[in-house]
Amino acid sequence: MTASALQEAAAALAAGDPARAELLCRAALARSPGAAPLHDLHGDALEALGRPADAIAAWRQAVDCDPDCVPSLVSLGIALAAGGDAAAAVPLLHRATGLAEGPPAAAIWHNMAIALAVLGHHGEAGAAWWQANRLDPANPAVALALAARLRAAGDAVGAESVLQALPDGTAEAADAMHALASDRLFAHDTVNGERLLRATIRRQPDHAVAHHDLGLVLLALGRFPEGFAEMEWRRAAFGHKRRVVGRRWTGQTAPGDLLLIHHEQGYGDFIQFCRYVPLAAQRLRVALEVPTPLIRLVSHAMPGVERIIRREEGLAGFNFECPIMSLPLAFGTTPGTVPAAVPYLSAAADAVAVWRARLAAVPGRKIGLTWAGSPDHGANVARSIPPDLLAPLGGVPGISFVSLQLGAPACPPFGMLDWTDELTDFADTAALVTALDLVISVDTAVAHLAGALARPVWVLNWYDADWRWQPGPGGRDNLWYPTARQFRQTERFGWGAVVEQVTAAARELTRPPTGG
Repeated sequence: MTASALQEAAAALAAGDPARAELLCRAALARSPGAAPLHDLHGDALEALGRPADAIAAWRQAVDCDPDCVPSLVSLGIALAAGGDAAAAVPLLHRATGLAEGPPAAAIWHNMAIALAVLGHHGEAGAAWWQANRLDPANPAVALALAARLRAAGDAVGAESVLQALPDGTAEAADAMHALASDRLFAHDTVNGERLLRATIRRQPDHAVAHHDLGLVLLALGRFPEGFAEMEWRRAAFGHKRRVVGRRWTGQTAPGDLLLIHHEQGYGDFIQFCRYVPLAAQRLRVALEVPTPLIRLVSHAMPGVERIIRREEGLAGFNFECPIMSLPLAFGTTPGTVPAAVPYLSAAADAVAVWRARLAAVPGRKIGLTWAGSPDHGANVARSIPPDLLAPLGGVPGISFVSLQLGAPACPPFGMLDWTDELTDFADTAALVTALDLVISVDTAVAHLAGALARPVWVLNWYDADWRWQPGPGGRDNLWYPTARQFRQTERFGWGAVVEQVTAAARELTRPPTGG
């Protein structure tokens, strides 16, 4: 009678009717109060009904009736741990591990490891996860937990080995492999970073963020064709969903057809890659979508553009479209074919003349300074310099500093000329930059602007600066901006050494020439 009642209640629970299962169990237990399997199933039904306290009581009854009732030991242990009583859960789960074998035992070891970790017993938790993984190496939950524990302990090799045992197509395993790759790249280990990114993509071929990150690595290594191709995953990775009508342009010549080159990402990105626009205009007609602060500058100095479109306008009526950051791919750019001729932007001559007249009365070298990027940038804290650290630079005689810092961050602790309230857009900034002797800037749009204008620019670069600031051929400081000179951190947040170097270089600028 107990067996048939158990089967009927189990069938009801499996059919999604926990209320009927609970009634059947209760009725059967009235006749057989010592039947541990009935108490266990009763607990499962009560749990399904959202009555956790009653479920725990039922599982306790099962264990009282049969101390070796593995299902109830496990259910009771998991429930107690979830309720905050990990200390009571561990001995129950430990007893269950001695009674189960194979993959079922692996799941128990996994849950015991979780409880041990909650208690702060990390060594025992790690040992429990190792045991669970040994019993069931293909269990994603176990492998991911163990890999995370190993990764936190700095054992990337062990974590990778655990993840490699999981079957392909496991999205969580691909994410964990990508996390390992990110760790390696953070440590500037590009060899293993690239390898792990490729391993991530083998496991999940459509892992968009891994593709994007691989593109960044390849570009930093100078492997441009593959790198720019991988960077095409950026829109899938980061959810750019603007609707643009037209076929993707891949560099073909199509006289009479109209290409829309549309803006994406930051102002610096636009400035860097708009160098390709005149080249595209040699192959077909071009319409260019331009961010509002750049419209006056681009309208003045961008040959071959048939139509300039504000970002707020509709993006239809074109034969082809191409995001501006996809132009290097369309042109098959390699490190040897970067269109690095500068200037490719220019300021209005009359505006430059006004600034030169104003600066004529300013003594010494006139140097523009930008020390912070946009706060909207995800890594802005890392790439910006705390103003107080710039104090040594202000002590160099023979220099008058001119602020190019838009926004309202704190100023360095030395006097500067500040006309930024007159800089309404990039055309105004370009005119002032052109009139200066030098620009010193962190990695932000001002650095790109100075480089595009062929003005001398010293870039104060952060430790994790990306591929676009790699050195150029022949010892040049940058592949994209021949007039740039870089001062780069040798350790994260190590701005002190950078400021020392740039201060010494500034002193050399103002040192009187020695006679022969």
